[in-house]
Amino acid sequence: MTLEAHETLLDHIALPETSRAEQRQQRTPFFFRPSLPPDPLTPRRRPAFWPSKVRRAQKQFPSRHFMAVNHADGTIFSSLVICPIAAWKGAVSGGAGWFSILFLPAGFAVGIILWNLGRAIIYSIVEFGPARAGKIRKGWIQQIVSAPFLLLYLVLPYAVLGVGVYGSWLGSMWLSKRIW
Repeated sequence: MTLEAHETLLDHIALPETSRAEQRQQRTPFFFRPSLPPDPLTPRRRPAFWPSKVRRAQKQFPSRHFMAVNHADGTIFSSLVICPIAAWKGAVSGGAGWFSILFLPAGFAVGIILWNLGRAIIYSIVEFGPARAGKIRKGWIQQIVSAPFLLLYLVLPYAVLGVGVYGSWLGSMWLSKRIW
């Protein structure tokens, strides 16, 4: 490598201060280009299939906002796994023996019911306060009014899950004692 080639290489690496558009139009290998964050004002090129996939997803899930699972949904959703286990353990402790495996589908049905009703109960209670607090002008009063509903949001999913799991365990134990 000659000295001239080395100097030109250094010139490519240490680009002078130029605008974003000029940096994008320069013909340099990709590993010499500085990494630029996406500019929100310039439209990005999208692949040809992108709009059709978005439209298909919007038709399939019209009311979904494509967000991560929150605390209440995740906690209540775990009832689909925990309730069948609790029903099985309740049947075993009730003396059902090998027939306790028949309580798994019943526990799964209880988990589905708990999931649907628990979400409705939690969101109806939790959304009551912030909807009213949004009408208050002072921010510190809004925080005071919304604080108990935040605590309810954190505690209520576990309470609903605990009641459902305990009910599934107790119900299957009672039923297995009556049948076997």
